[in-house]
Amino acid sequence: MERTLERMGVFSLLINTGLVVLKLALAAVSGSLALAASATDSAVDIFASLAVLVGLVISKRKTKVFPFGLYKVENLVSVVIAVLIWVAGYEITKEAIAGSTGSVNTEWWMLLGVGLTVTVPLVWSRYELRVGKAANSPSLMAEARHYQTDVLSSLIVFASVVASGLGFALDRVGALLIVPFIAKSGWDLMADGMKVLLDASLDAETLGQVRTIIESFPGVKEVRSVVGRNSGRYRFLQADIEVRTSDLERAHRLSEELERAIKEGVPNVERVVIHYEPQVRSSTIYGLPLSDPAGTVSEHLGKAP
Repeated sequence: MERTLERMGVFSLLINTGLVVLKLALAAVSGSLALAASATDSAVDIFASLAVLVGLVISKRKTKVFPFGLYKVENLVSVVIAVLIWVAGYEITKEAIAGSTGSVNTEWWMLLGVGLTVTVPLVWSRYELRVGKAANSPSLMAEARHYQTDVLSSLIVFASVVASGLGFALDRVGALLIVPFIAKSGWDLMADGMKVLLDASLDAETLGQVRTIIESFPGVKEVRSVVGRNSGRYRFLQADIEVRTSDLERAHRLSEELERAIKEGVPNVERVVIHYEPQVRSSTIYGLPLSDPAGTVSEHLGKAP
């Protein structure tokens, strides 16, 4: 899976570079400022792709200084990409409000080229989002959403080029209508990334699934607490339980079985810590010497039958 994610990062970088070259060439031939602005936006995407690739390579490494790994680098990358999305929204807004209305030289083959700038990011973003969800990779999912934002801006460019060929200029209104969606996309990425960076709890569904797995073991008397957090695409879990034994060796074997079951039942679990305590005695047994089966207390402990 790690190699697949790294390859995705490389392919994404190559696609972004190709889109920038194509848009710059079309802008130079057609004189379209919208295409030039879109090329600038895609140039920012190249840096985003580099950040994702670096994040995927660095995040899995562990050192003495970072014994739990650098998984959160991916979440940091997703926050950076959120900022880049907002920058793209700002550029689109600025182009829509203050952009030049100069004439655009439009030919049919140019429409084909602009159509590629819409189709390629759309197809790639869907594939990248599917791979990102399967691997639970925040950076890949973030970049896929960024590509979807690029699809919206490319659609604006496509409409602008078509309208210019027909003698109309409608791209400014469309751009202003799309900006709120861009801002929301950036906010969602920022919120998700910051939650992980600030060690917010795992979702209730995942914690409930872990609790169910633990409670299914007959050796567990009570599950006192289950907590967890994300770090990149990995999960770290901790459970506090009470076991039905006072034998430390048996309790330790039970905790190891629980860890294996949780890792098999819940995807992308990097570490499970089980804190176990022996069953708390809730009753006391007293023994009394009896002189007969009827329950008469004997006065002599040593001679009681």
